[in-house]
Amino acid sequence: MPINILMMKKTMAILGDTGGFSPVFMEILVKLDIRLLFVSEDVAKNIKVKEQLESFRAAAEIEFISCEREGCWEADIIAVVRPENISPSLVDKIKEVATQKTVLVISEENKISKHPELEKLLPYSKVIEIELDTPAKQFSVSGKDVEALSGIKSIFENAGYQFKI
Repeated sequence: MPINILMMKKTMAILGDTGGFSPVFMEILVKLDIRLLFVSEDVAKNIKVKEQLESFRAAAEIEFISCEREGCWEADIIAVVRPENISPSLVDKIKEVATQKTVLVISEENKISKHPELEKLLPYSKVIEIELDTPAKQFSVSGKDVEALSGIKSIFENAGYQFKI
């Protein structure tokens, strides 16, 4: 029996300060019908995230992994949380495996900071920036790849957020 690739679950690798999620953002993630890979070598942060996740009814399949390169290799979407803390060495680790993948740069309300350097450092990736307004349950996105923008917009609309024009 052939495998229907369109039916396969998307995987999102989450890099950055994974221990500092807002509860609302965590709730968005666990509602998604995707596989979440939280990437961190910090065991204490992983425990904190795991405890946060236990309070939600997760539709998402959730895993923890310590290797950035391996996590990003497995992912369809690479989400960067707290992008101001992303080091050049991390970018070097994921550059090869991020080719042709959506790299989602997540900022919370009024904290969006354009990251043109990420587009330069990951020239073959589809860099999309999203600003979440969690109290209003709204978001805005920017990026150059129309297909990636549409996919990200769809993910957050399906999680109950409204697109902010």
